[in-house]
Amino acid sequence: IAMVISIAWVELALPKFDDLVGVDMKISLFDSADMILAVIGLSLLVGLIAGVYPAVFLSRFQPAHVLKGHQSFKVRTTFTKVLVVLQYSLTLFLIVSSLVMQRQMTYVSEKDLGYNQDQVVVVPTRMGWSDEGEKLYQNIKGKLASNPDVREVSATSLNFTYGWSRFSCANEPTRLSDSTGIIVNRKLADMLEWDEPVGQTLDIFGDSDKPQRVIGVVEDYHIFSLEQPIAPVVLHMHPDVDKLNYLYFKINPLHQQETVEAIEEAWKALLP
Repeated sequence: IAMVISIAWVELALPKFDDLVGVDMKISLFDSADMILAVIGLSLLVGLIAGVYPAVFLSRFQPAHVLKGHQSFKVRTTFTKVLVVLQYSLTLFLIVSSLVMQRQMTYVSEKDLGYNQDQVVVVPTRMGWSDEGEKLYQNIKGKLASNPDVREVSATSLNFTYGWSRFSCANEPTRLSDSTGIIVNRKLADMLEWDEPVGQTLDIFGDSDKPQRVIGVVEDYHIFSLEQPIAPVVLHMHPDVDKLNYLYFKINPLHQQETVEAIEEAWKALLP
């Protein structure tokens, strides 16, 4: 009975759980003979274990003597107490675990990540580390320029929620013969005690002749897992190092399907 109720409960609760965690889980208990046998076998095994002790215990008594009152028995409470304590401990553990998981899922679903991810279509170019990604970006941007539902088109070498590497950098190189623009987050600006970050320079590639000048500051956002603190971040595009591997399309929320289809058509026209 417990197994039947649990299976029914899983089937009923799974869609809601999928919505909560944002995944599409499929649990097919009856699609294979192995799974059916496993469910039946588990039910029989648990039932057997649960029934052995009382069956063995009661089989010690002779019904005729018990009914006549000639046989008395004592119950050893130690084993019973252990089972009760274990049962309550497991129940408490499951309740606490469920509450912790519920709080974690609420935190993950409601946490402000520090950037607006709504209505953004991300498409990997799959062009490898080459200049083909730049050509694709320019071409698809031109094709969609007249589409009012595609509000913005951009591209990056890596998904901006993924770090490329961690490294040390030199603050304010003395030689400024050449520079390229970078964007830093608020965390990095605060670490370096910059009151006015824009215009400051960093040497992040180990070439003091070509430092990188800060041209903008973004608010802090989570580049790593939420269980890790906000990290100092440099956003850069170096022509010798970075190639465009991801396209970003900010779309009209009122015409999502039509806009995605338009992006797909533009893609197929360029890469049939």
